[in-house]
Amino acid sequence: MIGYIFLAIVKIGDNIVQTAKSISTYQERKIISSILTIISQLMFYLIISRVIEDNTLLAIVIVSVASGLGNYFAFLINDKCKKAAKWTFVIASSNTNDIQNLCNYLVEHDIKYIVNDGYTRKWQKTINVIAFSKSKDESRLIEKFLKETESKFLKEII
Repeated sequence: MIGYIFLAIVKIGDNIVQTAKSISTYQERKIISSILTIISQLMFYLIISRVIEDNTLLAIVIVSVASGLGNYFAFLINDKCKKAAKWTFVIASSNTNDIQNLCNYLVEHDIKYIVNDGYTRKWQKTINVIAFSKSKDESRLIEKFLKETESKFLKEII
């Protein structure tokens, strides 16, 4: 029984290492990706030799379930460790009061922004705000304001 528990833990670890390797490969971290590949291969062959030695359906099922769990845990770890995406919101309105309310809201929440005058396709005067969110929370605050207000804004997220 302890052998099966160890097998499951090693397979969960293998999936976490494989996911970290994929992320580091995507980020072009050659040395880290190479080291993680070595670790993952060692773990993989240890698992394979154990499953072949055991030669039971139970070992295969344990490795398969542990693989799914390892994948899930890898996503949880990645979500906790990854940096929040930075978004740039370009928000336009022809109503000066709406833009002023938006700017006041951004100031209250310490979100940096720039205000510009512009024109629509019909050459009507418009005002746009370029808001720079530093985190997911700031992006959510901007989205919340735009949803909760009765004003109409043209929004583009970059």
